[in-house]
Amino acid sequence: MSFYGIFESLCREKGVTPTQAARENDIAQSVVAMWKKRGSTPNAITLVQLAEYFHTTPAYLAGNPLAKNPYDLEQRDQAMRDHVARRFKEATTWKASKDRDRLIAAFNSLNPSGQDEAVKRVEELTEISRYRAESTPQQPAEAHQPPPRDETPGRGTDTPPFPEGAEGPGE
Repeated sequence: MSFYGIFESLCREKGVTPTQAARENDIAQSVVAMWKKRGSTPNAITLVQLAEYFHTTPAYLAGNPLAKNPYDLEQRDQAMRDHVARRFKEATTWKASKDRDRLIAAFNSLNPSGQDEAVKRVEELTEISRYRAESTPQQPAEAHQPPPRDETPGRGTDTPPFPEGAEGPGE
């Protein structure tokens, strides 16, 4: 939806016309006409001003439907969980749809706190290189490598290297 469409919708919800909203926020009527005719978006200062007026967020005014109500955290969290579930469902790179369906069923069987925890754990797994899919962009190599060993004879050689596939300290 365009900025003007969102602006107009918020005006209806508040019970004011776009002209009244503009007047109450010291915005010229010609500016409002430009939003409507050209499909333009206000500058950041005006977005913040209108967000305060409509009790919403600048991100919502700029087109993010998940950011409408900054005061209703449960609504935002549920929208995020729904978004994550949709992304899982839409994934086409999984080896078998059976695995995808099992994951979605398990995710949907959790309460909201469990769903939040599941998302966190999946995010944690993506940070461990041995679990990362080949098509996923890798972190810089030094982020997951053990510190370099001193190969000088007699120094640093008594510490065995990490086994194949094992992560360094803190992983």
